[in-house]
Amino acid sequence: EWDFFVQDNWKVRPNLTLNIGLRYALQLPFYSKDNSYSAATVDNAWGISGNVAGCDPSNPTPATCNLFKSGVVPGTVPTFQNFGAGVKAYNTDLNNWAPALGLNWSPSAENGFLRTILGRQGDTSFSGGWSRAFERHGMSDFTGVFGSNPGLTTPATRNIANGNLGSPLPLLLRNGNTGPPAVCPPGAITVACMAPSPIYPIPTSVTGSVNLFDPNLQVPYSDSYTVGMQRSLGAKSAIEIRYVGTRNREQWTTYNYNEPNILENGFLQEFLNAQANLYANIASGVAARNGSFAYFGPGTGTVPLPIYLAYFNGIGTPYSGTNWSNANFVNPLSRLAPNPFTPAGTGANTSLTGSATFRANALAAGLPRNFFYANPDALGGANVTGNGGYTKYNGLQLQFRRRLSGGMQMDANYSIGMALESTRYSFRVPRLLTRNAGTEGDVRQALKATFVYELPIGQGRRFANGAGPVLDRIIGGWQVSGTMRVQTGQLIDLGNIRANGMSIKEVEKAFKLRRLGPNVIYMWPDEIMENTIKAYSRDLTGYTQGTPTGRYFSPANGPDCIETIAAGYGDCGLRTLIIMGPMFRTMDLNIVKDVRIAGRKSIQFRIDALNVFDAVNFTPTTGIGQTTLSGYQITNATSGRVVQLVARFNW
Repeated sequence: EWDFFVQDNWKVRPNLTLNIGLRYALQLPFYSKDNSYSAATVDNAWGISGNVAGCDPSNPTPATCNLFKSGVVPGTVPTFQNFGAGVKAYNTDLNNWAPALGLNWSPSAENGFLRTILGRQGDTSFSGGWSRAFERHGMSDFTGVFGSNPGLTTPATRNIANGNLGSPLPLLLRNGNTGPPAVCPPGAITVACMAPSPIYPIPTSVTGSVNLFDPNLQVPYSDSYTVGMQRSLGAKSAIEIRYVGTRNREQWTTYNYNEPNILENGFLQEFLNAQANLYANIASGVAARNGSFAYFGPGTGTVPLPIYLAYFNGIGTPYSGTNWSNANFVNPLSRLAPNPFTPAGTGANTSLTGSATFRANALAAGLPRNFFYANPDALGGANVTGNGGYTKYNGLQLQFRRRLSGGMQMDANYSIGMALESTRYSFRVPRLLTRNAGTEGDVRQALKATFVYELPIGQGRRFANGAGPVLDRIIGGWQVSGTMRVQTGQLIDLGNIRANGMSIKEVEKAFKLRRLGPNVIYMWPDEIMENTIKAYSRDLTGYTQGTPTGRYFSPANGPDCIETIAAGYGDCGLRTLIIMGPMFRTMDLNIVKDVRIAGRKSIQFRIDALNVFDAVNFTPTTGIGQTTLSGYQITNATSGRVVQLVARFNW
């Protein structure tokens, strides 16, 4: 990384100072110092669906790229080439200019109301600034991408199936044969030996992934803004109020081009037909049809399912076999919790594309290989690391400062703010700003304070100034300090659910601590917990613990609506519902006693009490989705007073 900068400051007026700077940041792309890694291209990421002109790797859309275009296959099966020594992972980003601007103005007034507000010259100052800074990513951000491609390692497995375990059996450590298998001779690579190096091009594995960087990857950057006012309060203290804002742009994002397609290929409608078939077969009362979603012919209330048929049976006997009643395919058809993305997923036992047999059947029946996914030869992910993410923060901060005077020093500040981050739900819709929740998420409000107080007792102090050496060593040299923090609780995103019988405001008010016993604590009222448990306790025929009523949460998908975007975009639910956990509070207290011995020698004794008031900070539990009351109970908290005794000799 090479940075060049120039900066200067001007005293425009006696009370106005201007600072201007400009930095140019050049970050050279990652490259390998040997030939160990394998690389892929953007064409490989698109596979048989093909990369088309005008398709931005960091902004793929159905209109500009071959997304959700079943049967459009102008591309080729992806392969991996050697990522040679010295080859750049992406093109060098050359436009990284980072300006900075700051100013400080200290106005004053001779008399009148402004004199009261502004005080004397230097009592009040206004300041503001804007600056840009570029991020520097760590080594793992690069090796994590290239390390996910094949070729970095070679199998060295020894077992009976590979024929290289050794003999005679049982194999004992003292007999040797505990090292790696022999290196394969040129042109004779088998499972029994170990390849000396990868043979390029390396073909993709259907269950593997393709991983690369956008060739025109940009370096992320952040813009920071601040505007504030500072006013002195006498000769010892000052108060400050300021706005702080940040905008982070061009964040690195991994785009998986293999977003499942259930709309353009007609699978969603077939899923609904399969669901209708299932309940028609259950209602028929015919034992042979119960639990199956197969088509049983005209007059049975069922309809043909050509897509399921192609994957299950290919061109064989129609609607035969056990797959039609397999729970892995039947359960997602439940009216109370339908999920078309399970059969459209990549699970080995739960999806249509996860089985090699099913894929071969569908191909033989005439379905295109990219029926569900743009790159069916890399179902583990067609991953391109590009730009596009962004965050936003706005905050207001108040601060009171008192410099050390008369043995007392203090600092207290209050902040209120909101952090937002962009969320990408699908290639079908634009990014949306959502609240930054979670364990390390946004803190809405916080009050923090620190203080140091030297007791005014002993020689040179206000009280007992004339104390003798012995008495001074007893009553002098005492100091008390502390740190306090009180902040709003952890933000929790309930996600894409339905809130039944209550508004968002009512949900926020309902989420609070309820202690029913020494070790029994919940966050929700009984009504919400009991009915939410009912809403999530269901099978194909209905609710297993009773029908929920009143106030409760339920899944987004239901009999009246099915989500068409897998990442919980909110077709049917709330998409995101932020609530706040219990308030966090703690205080640390320190008591220090200095005993002078002679000259610069002294002994210091101190007592440090962490969380001195033994405040209990509970980890909130939402429980939503659990089917027993124990799943809603709070089981974690940070508490306990920790006291440590310290003795230190100084010389």
